Amino acid sequence: MRSDTAAMPPEFAGDVPVFGSNGQYATTSARNTDVPAIVVGRKGSYGKVNWAPDGCFASDTTFFVDERLTTTNLRWLYWSLQTLGLDEGSQEAAVPGLNRESVYEERICLPAAKLLSPISYAKPPGSTV
Repeated sequence: MRSDTAAMPPEFAGDVPVFGSNGQYATTSARNTDVPAIVVGRKGSYGKVNWAPDGCFASDTTFFVDERLTTTNLRWLYWSLQTLGLDEGSQEAAVPGLNRESVYEERICLPAAKLLSPISYAKPPGSTV
C-alpha cells in the first residue's frame, strides 16, 4: 500500500475523482494511481475500502494499491481487504487511524489461480469492467 503526500491539484479542474478516507469527495485533473485502484482510508473513516474503477487522486488521508504495487488480481484483493476489519484500527493514538505497519502485518491466503478466477469476476461497487 502506498500513501501520497503530494499536494492535491486544484479541485474541480477535471474529471479525475479525488478519494479521501470516506470515498470520493471532489474531482481534479491529475491522478496518482493507475486504473483501477483500491483506496483505503487511514484517518477519519479509517479502514474503509473503496474501489476506484477509473483510477483517482488518492489524498494523503488514504493508502492505495494499484497494479504497480501488486501482481495480485485487484478485484480479488478488494474483496479480501473487506474481510480484515481494517476499520478497527488503532485507538492508541491521539487521533485514531490505520497504521501502515498494522496493515502490512495482516495476512491473506491467496487461493490457487483456478479458484481465484471466479472470485475476481465479482464486480466491486461502481465497476463497469
